Amino acid sequence: LTFISSTPVFSEAHPKDYTILVEDPYDHSPLGNRTPLILVHGKNGNQGHDLNNPNWSYWQSFMNFFYSWNSPTLRDKYKIYTFWYETDQISVDEISKGLRDWIDERTNQAEGTEYKLDDKPIVIVAHSMGGLVARAFMEKTLNIGNWAGKAGGERTLKLITLATPHHGTHGANDECLKDETSLLWYSRVWLSGIT
Repeated sequence: LTFISSTPVFSEAHPKDYTILVEDPYDHSPLGNRTPLILVHGKNGNQGHDLNNPNWSYWQSFMNFFYSWNSPTLRDKYKIYTFWYETDQISVDEISKGLRDWIDERTNQAEGTEYKLDDKPIVIVAHSMGGLVARAFMEKTLNIGNWAGKAGGERTLKLITLATPHHGTHGANDECLKDETSLLWYSRVWLSGIT
């Protein structure tokens, strides 16, 4: 008697399946002497979009500032790249592996290839959850180029995080449920009264 299993076999997804690193759509010129400036969005920053059509409006205020600066200094010094990920599909640690893998792949590309990232130090600006992703990337071992075998932090000149919950959040730390001034505490009390 032979039994055939009808259970499908799924191959394990790779972090790059949920992430992508692309250059600024307004600047296709070679990197040259500039430093790569990688922008990493926060939680749900790409919601309603897919990786092939990212939510460019997320960084629009930053891009407006970058390109309207009276002096060409910023544009002469940095070239923008953006790292996009699908929130809630994989963990922050897995997303950071995706960032590492894309940086490795883009560094390994031939000259003149779209999205080529030269083998040079980078700067990262990250918002909210993106800061957690970037911070985790700093500890990941790079595999390609001058930084092969070294942590991502050694390739990173600066990491700038904006509104990143490095110490967690009140909601995640359950603090808001103890504070009588918090909306969550009030909601819990109110909901308990109607059940």
